[in-house]
Amino acid sequence: ESTWVVVELGDNTRAETLKQFHGGYEQLLAAAKGAKLACLSTWWDNNSLDAKLKNLCENNGGRYVYIGDIHRSPANPDKRSGPQYANASVNDHPHDWGMARIAERVVAALSER
Repeated sequence: ESTWVVVELGDNTRAETLKQFHGGYEQLLAAAKGAKLACLSTWWDNNSLDAKLKNLCENNGGRYVYIGDIHRSPANPDKRSGPQYANASVNDHPHDWGMARIAERVVAALSER
């Protein structure tokens, strides 16, 4: 039996802290050595950051899992049903449907190995 490590970080990274973020992210991935590693893209599609996350992930033996399309999918009911929060930006985060789609992609990516 192997250990699965899933990393989803970067959505709130600002340009002025990007270099520091990359260093910490790479250290985190290196610490997962020997585990089945999945690195998720950003939720809100940050193409330049996603490219860097993909590269760092693959260089550390991980599987990159793109999730940026889930929140804007026409099939996504999360904004129409389920709990809604007073802070509109919280409603943009994945809810039950989005989390289930993310889990499906992670399981598929890590089961391929």
